[in-house]
Amino acid sequence: MSKKNYIVSVLSEIHANQTLDSVYQFSLIRSKNIDKINEDYISEFNVINKEDLINSCTYVEKKHNLYLNIITERLNEIHKKNFSTEFWKRSFSQGLLRQITFLHQIFVLLEKKITTACFDLVSLSPNSFLIPADFEEQRNFIGSLHGQEQLFSIYIQSFYPKISRESFSIFQKKSLKNLFRDSLKKWFRNFVNLVKSCLRKKNGFDSQKCEVLLLGCFFANYHIDDLVKKSFGKIKSLSNIIYSKNYVKNDRIRFELSKLPDGADRFDEFFFKSLKYLFPKDLLEGFKYNISYSEKLLNQYPNLRYIVSEAWLSHTKINLFRAYAYDSKNVMTYYNEHNCIFHPFIGNFVDFQTSNVDKYLTFGWSSDSDKFSSTSSLFPFSIKKKKHIENLDVLYVSNPVEFFFPTYSSSYSNWGYGSILHLKFVKSFFQSIPQNLKHKISYRSYPTDYQISGLRFNKEELLADYLNGIKFVSSFKFKGETCKEQMLSSNLVIVDFLSTSYLEALHMNIPTIAFWDPKTMSLKDEYNDFFDDLINAKILHTTPKSAADHLLKVYENPNEWWNDKHTQDLKDAWLSRNFGKPEILKNYLLDLAKS
Repeated sequence: MSKKNYIVSVLSEIHANQTLDSVYQFSLIRSKNIDKINEDYISEFNVINKEDLINSCTYVEKKHNLYLNIITERLNEIHKKNFSTEFWKRSFSQGLLRQITFLHQIFVLLEKKITTACFDLVSLSPNSFLIPADFEEQRNFIGSLHGQEQLFSIYIQSFYPKISRESFSIFQKKSLKNLFRDSLKKWFRNFVNLVKSCLRKKNGFDSQKCEVLLLGCFFANYHIDDLVKKSFGKIKSLSNIIYSKNYVKNDRIRFELSKLPDGADRFDEFFFKSLKYLFPKDLLEGFKYNISYSEKLLNQYPNLRYIVSEAWLSHTKINLFRAYAYDSKNVMTYYNEHNCIFHPFIGNFVDFQTSNVDKYLTFGWSSDSDKFSSTSSLFPFSIKKKKHIENLDVLYVSNPVEFFFPTYSSSYSNWGYGSILHLKFVKSFFQSIPQNLKHKISYRSYPTDYQISGLRFNKEELLADYLNGIKFVSSFKFKGETCKEQMLSSNLVIVDFLSTSYLEALHMNIPTIAFWDPKTMSLKDEYNDFFDDLINAKILHTTPKSAADHLLKVYENPNEWWNDKHTQDLKDAWLSRNFGKPEILKNYLLDLAKS
C-alpha cells in the first residue's frame, strides 16, 4: 500500500510536492463552500454531543489537578521557592486549563488519524518552534497555523520520532528594514512603560490609602470616578499591568519542567513534551523579574486588602500579581462577573472560575453557595446614541466560528462540532429570507482587529451564496462605529450567538431577535427553563425557521411587537432576574472599603 503525504496547514503544504491529504482539521478550515461541509466532518471532532462534552470536561479537570501539583513542585525547585499550590493555581488561572483543553482536542484527533503504516510526513523543524511569553500569547499561538504545525511535530517527536521524512523551517532572516522596525517598536513600547511607571510613582501617595483595587475592570468610567470619589481614595483603579521584557530560553530548566512523571499515559507524554516549548517564559525564564515587579507594585499599595478584577480570566501578569498579593499579604481577589452569561450551561467553567477567586460577584443572579454574592454590573451595556451614524433597517450581528473549544463548556457552542451546526443554522435562516428583505439587512461581521485569534472558519465566505444582496457595514473593535452604536441606529437587531451583543441590545431596549440552538448550547438540568421568558416573547429562537418567520412578520414595524406589554414584561422580568441595578455593586464595593 502506497503511503500518503499528510499535511497540517499551508505552511507544510508549500514545502511538499506530492499529492496531499490533510492530517486533521486543515481541510475543513480551508473549505470555501458550506454545502461541501457535510455530516462526515463530525468525525473530525472529539466532542459531538452533550455526553462527550461532560466526559471531556471531567477528563481535563482531572488532568489539570494532577498537572498542577506536579508543575508546582517543579517550579518551586527550579526557582528555589516554596510557594503553595494555591499561589501557582492563581498564577496559572485559566491559562493551564486552556492549554490542557487545546492539547486534548489535538491529541484525540491525531490518535484517530495517525497510523505508522499509512503516511510519510514533513514536520516543523525545532529551530522554528516558538515559545510564548505568557498564556495569552500561547492561546493565540496554538490557534495559529504555526502553532498547529508545532503541536503536530511535538506529537510526532513523542510517539513516532523515526518516521519523519524531513523537516522544514519557517523563520527567515529579517531584512535590515524589518530589524529597524522591530527595534523601533520595542523602543516605543519600553518608553511607554517607563512613562506609565513614572506616573504610577508620581501618584504613589494617592495609592497609600487604597484598600480596594479595581484591576482590569471593564467598568464605565463614570462609575469608576464615582467610586473613587465616594470612597475618598480607598478605591482606586488600575486598568492593566503592562510591561515587556525579552527572556532567553533556558533549555536546562525547560528540560526539568517537562520530564515525564511516573505512571504517565500517552496524553501525559504529549502534554509534558509540549511544556518544553509551550510553557510561558513569564513564569519560567522571566519569573524572577516578574515576581520582583509584582512585589514593587504591591508595595505601592501598602493598605491593599481586596483586588476586584474580571481581566484575570486571561491575563498572566495580573494573575501573577494577585497570586503574590494573596501569598504575601492575604489580599483577596473578588471576581466581578464579565459581560457574558456562563453559569446555566453544561461544563464546569463557572466552578473553575469560582475556585480561582475568593468571591464571585454575579451581575444579579443568585446562588446558594456562599462563594457567590448577587450584585450587579458596571459594564456599559447601554450607551447614548452617537450622532451622524447611518440609520439601518435591520442589523445582523455575526459571531465567530472556530474549530477548537477554548474550554469544554456548551457556552462555547460556536466552537468544535457546534461550529458546523451553527453554520447550517445561519445558512437555513438566510435561505428562508426573501431577496427583497435581504436588501434591508446590514451585516456586521466579527471584528477583524480583535486581539484573540484562533483556527477560525471564514464564515462570510462559506455563506457567500446566501448573503447575496446583503450590505456589509464597518466592523472593528478599536476604530470606527462600535457595535452598540450601530445597534442603536437600527430599527431591529439580529444576533446569531448568545454572547455580549444580545445583552447590550436588551439593555438598550432595541427590538431584538437572537438565535439559540439548545442542541449545542445545552443547559444544565437546574436551568432548563432559563430562557423561557425570552422564548415566549419571541426574542429568542431555537430554530432558523422560527427566527425567519418572526422576522418576516415584524420587520416592517418591529416596535409594534417590541413595545407590546407582553413582550416588554417578559423581557424586563428576565433582565431583572439576572441583572441588578448598578448601585448594588457600587454600594458593595464602598462597603468593602469601609469595613
